[in-house]
Amino acid sequence: TNAERVQPYTPRYAAPEQRTGGSVTTTTDVYALGLVLGELLDSASATSGPVPDDLLAIVRRASADEPAARYPTVAALAEDLRRY
Repeated sequence: TNAERVQPYTPRYAAPEQRTGGSVTTTTDVYALGLVLGELLDSASATSGPVPDDLLAIVRRASADEPAARYPTVAALAEDLRRY
């Protein structure tokens, strides 16, 4: 029989498609990076004030529920952060 391959993941950072057994792609990693970036910005805002809207927009795009709405690559996410 063909054994189904199980992909391990950290539930807190797993993209929606990952949690439902969908394809794991680069945009899955972008999703997790978006969540981590959001957490870092939340922590920083406690001491330095509100997070700028431009940075929040980057986080929202990186962590969008739909893979097609996310940055297509980590490099594209990094480029927007550099531009900011």
